[in-house]
Amino acid sequence: MRDKVIPAENDYERDVLNGDIGQTLEIDPVEREVTIRFDQREVAHASGKLDEVSLPYGITIHKPQGSEFPVVATPLAMLQYLLLQRNGFTPASRGRKRLVVLVGRRRAMAMSVKNNRTENRFSRLLARLRMK
Repeated sequence: MRDKVIPAENDYERDVLNGDIGQTLEIDPVEREVTIRFDQREVAHASGKLDEVSLPYGITIHKPQGSEFPVVATPLAMLQYLLLQRNGFTPASRGRKRLVVLVGRRRAMAMSVKNNRTENRFSRLLARLRMK
């Protein structure tokens, strides 16, 4: 109990948004559902829909964009030098942060700050959309 969870996608009917952090309150084995508190509201999740939430301890850089996490920790490693871009600091500059922790080498930080180029991403999204 009291595990923190984060939704995988927006659920406008229940007013739960991707990026909201909730806390498990109760497991009802008879109804086969878990009650999760998001801010001041409680939301019941059927056990078959628990794949809609996950543990938020290590999430991608995109989740905190626009959110108000009090703490954001961002690793900076030369191993992923292609990802070291200035726009990678967007989550650190948005929302109401009390603490931003950058973990890594100074060289990686300097490379990130100097690199304002955005690389083309070859996700084949357009081709995938055309297939459907």
